[in-house]
Amino acid sequence: MKITSRITAWMAALVVLALTVCATAQIGPAGLEVDEFTKIVQSIDSATTPDAAANAYAKGCTMNRRSSRLQLAYLRKMLQLGRPDIAQFPAGELSTIDPKAGLAWGTLAYMQAKKAQYLAALTPAVKAAELEPKNEPICLDAAQLVAWYEAGKRGSVAADIVKTMKDLPSASKEFAAAYKRAKEAFKKLADAKADKDKQANLAEAVAKQAEAEYKKYADQLKSAGQAYNKECNRLQDAQQELNRLDSNNYNNNNSRHGRFNPQPNNQSQRDSIQRRINDIQKNLRQQENEGKKIRNEMEKAQKEALAKRQQATKLAGEAKKLADGMPDNFGWLPPAVDGVATPDATVAKPASTGQKAAGPASSYLVPDQPATPSAGTQQAPIEQRLAEAQAADKLQMAKLCLASDDDAMKTRAHELLDEIVAKFASTPSAAEAKQLLAKEGGR
Repeated sequence: MKITSRITAWMAALVVLALTVCATAQIGPAGLEVDEFTKIVQSIDSATTPDAAANAYAKGCTMNRRSSRLQLAYLRKMLQLGRPDIAQFPAGELSTIDPKAGLAWGTLAYMQAKKAQYLAALTPAVKAAELEPKNEPICLDAAQLVAWYEAGKRGSVAADIVKTMKDLPSASKEFAAAYKRAKEAFKKLADAKADKDKQANLAEAVAKQAEAEYKKYADQLKSAGQAYNKECNRLQDAQQELNRLDSNNYNNNNSRHGRFNPQPNNQSQRDSIQRRINDIQKNLRQQENEGKKIRNEMEKAQKEALAKRQQATKLAGEAKKLADGMPDNFGWLPPAVDGVATPDATVAKPASTGQKAAGPASSYLVPDQPATPSAGTQQAPIEQRLAEAQAADKLQMAKLCLASDDDAMKTRAHELLDEIVAKFASTPSAAEAKQLLAKEGGR
């Protein structure tokens, strides 16, 4: 009985201890932290603006920056709001926390491809397609990049990526369909390049022929100039010879008034020199006229050669562009969230033509183009507006981090401010970032 009573007492004590621990987990500091963190994640999910989501995200980072739940929530929200440029930061964080987060790899691939960094975008794009085989925009982006890589010698990638590339068409119907269309587009691009190469080669031959024609006239003009100079030297020699003869006749003249009176025996010699001078002068006039004709023909040939060379250079450049680039009808889409692809709000789209906008299934064929500004308005280039938006977002995040008592968050704030000053020096946010850095340095 005593042993039974003791066991019963121990059991009761354990139950009380367990209840105490559970109560502590719900109302103690640790429990409050989890509850508050969950609310922060929920506020990110329900945010309707990038600013509201960023404020909640900054608070969440002060609690647990390495939380995949936090990073994924912020990534999803920014994609839903059409801001993949902001989503790039949580995507980078999430890819290290959870390497199987396909949405993160897809965002990183999209941002690289958008900047025409195709080789850098290839690896994350293939990873994203492997992890998200039903996410249509991810598969579209990956298919275009794989087709681009296979279309030419684009550099080296890891062996496992090459294997994955070969396996993807059969692993995903979405990827397979997009890959087929991309391959057909590159086939057309290759045909266009072949035609452009033929045009460039023909133009090069025509340009060389025109340049040879110009050189022929240039050589003729050079030879004519040398012959003209030779005749000028002969004329100078004849004139000097005549001057010497006249000088001798003058010195031998016994005329009291110093009049010139050539000796009869020198008159025939003088006449012979004068006839020679006249013939040389006649030749010079003929050579001048001939030289003018040659020069005119040479200048015409020079203009023709220059125009042909410019045309050949233009066609060669167009051929190289076709060889190095993507098909003109290629564009890029941010990853879809829950099956919905939100267009990138930082990329201006062409004005509506009254037709229904293309959905995710075909929108990869629509290139990103700057919108035409309305009459009387001045709009900054898209690159400038994107830089200002990115700088402003980073500045807001830096301010939120500065307001935290956590040393790690303050360090992150300084990193963000330094990045703004270095990368976005011409934006208003950079000027404010400098002021904040100066203020922080004075503390």
